[in-house]
Amino acid sequence: MQIGILKNTARVELCQDLLVQLKVPVMAEFLGKLANDPAHQNMTLVEAVATMASQELESRAQKRQERFIQRSGLRELSVWNQADVTKVILTKERNLKEQDLRRLMTCEWIDHGKNVLVSGATGTGKTWMLAVLGKQACIYGCRTQYYRYPRLLELLADAREHRESATFRRNLNRNKLLIIDDFGTSSISDDLASDLLTVLEEREGTASVVIGSQLPFNEWHRYLGGNRNADAIMDRLLVRPLNTNFHNLPELKQATKKAPAGRRCPFTLFNDLG
Repeated sequence: MQIGILKNTARVELCQDLLVQLKVPVMAEFLGKLANDPAHQNMTLVEAVATMASQELESRAQKRQERFIQRSGLRELSVWNQADVTKVILTKERNLKEQDLRRLMTCEWIDHGKNVLVSGATGTGKTWMLAVLGKQACIYGCRTQYYRYPRLLELLADAREHRESATFRRNLNRNKLLIIDDFGTSSISDDLASDLLTVLEEREGTASVVIGSQLPFNEWHRYLGGNRNADAIMDRLLVRPLNTNFHNLPELKQATKKAPAGRRCPFTLFNDLG
């Protein structure tokens, strides 16, 4: 059965109103186009419905992406407009291969609750790389939140002071991807280290963390206090790795000494990103 050209304007408008009430406005809009475009007169009813539904789903996906990006905090970054994966320059110094970059861009590591740790000196492009990963996650359909590390500590401290830590963590953990930039640039108390550990524990295996830091990986444990909290935090960060070649890096070997036996590297590592 072909739909022909819908000449009954009143019926078309009624159908459009019903579609809007069903909260599928893009389908309603596209129905109007079908009704007035002779090029679609030979389209079957099934084809028309499938086309309208496809337009609706595509529109919703685009709006969801934009909503996730807007809420993530990534757009406030000065590097946001340059956050383009096609501009990634692969060099030996970065310890990043093309196949590893492709794996990152699939975002499947987020589905499996794996973590990404990024280390490099100031001005080497860590924040830019974090923005690329966050943008791709939003496009993939993952709710994402970006924080500079000092700001995250402020929020954890404020939540603790007002006895709202559980509420803050619950809202934070609604995000499938948590991005923490400038890790290690602020001092951390035992209480805040404990709060950070709880955040990581509640995300373990179900949600991912990306961390960018100026500190070499082998200094993270000492920065965190070198105590049981530090052991546990490193344990959570190094959990659920993918099999890569990066576990042979000297820095990572030293870092993983602070993790339980059997744990290997996180999904991937970047050194001196440019």
